[in-house]
Amino acid sequence: TVAELDGIRLAATLAFQGYAPAIVPVTAIPSWVGRGGWAVLSLQNMPRRHVGLAVRRRGMLSAPASATRDVLRRVVKELAPTIEGLNAV
Repeated sequence: TVAELDGIRLAATLAFQGYAPAIVPVTAIPSWVGRGGWAVLSLQNMPRRHVGLAVRRRGMLSAPASATRDVLRRVVKELAPTIEGLNAV
């Protein structure tokens, strides 16, 4: 059987419910998952994945976009140290 999945979190959820194995980022592991019955394996020699926020060079952000950017920066700065495998740059 072949299934096409539309998201990393869905793949992780299906794996943790026992449907199939999956390789997913540590941030995709659902919070309800306990440590029993599965293992975290670190992949060696894998390049770091970079995620960024793109904004226009010219023009100002709208107030909602600016607020969203500020919240994203603050949340990443505060939470990155508490999540294994996630590094804020």
